[in-house]
Amino acid sequence: HNADGWRAALAGAHPPADGRLWALVGVMRDKDAGTLADLLAVHGARVLAVGLDSDRALPAGDVADMLRQRGVVADAPRSAAEALAVFRRFAGPHDRMLVTGSHQTVAAVLREP
Repeated sequence: HNADGWRAALAGAHPPADGRLWALVGVMRDKDAGTLADLLAVHGARVLAVGLDSDRALPAGDVADMLRQRGVVADAPRSAAEALAVFRRFAGPHDRMLVTGSHQTVAAVLREP
């Protein structure tokens, strides 16, 4: 949930040559979402931005807009469950999903089957 953590996660998240990197992202207002967006742009990630159940969270639409401004393909499903459904429907067999932005993002994904 910080720049160093995002750099480390992205360094290990490379899909095979015939795969794409997806990122399921939810982020808090007090975190450096701009740096995360820049890093995701550099890595060519396709992003599914989700809202989190917190007053501190950035709305998913705002996160997606920030990413698009940096050239990232980004959508804003309403929930982690919907984001996972999009990934399952459109991801190829060698694609990878990175869940990041906030510990709450990871928790939301872990609650899903």
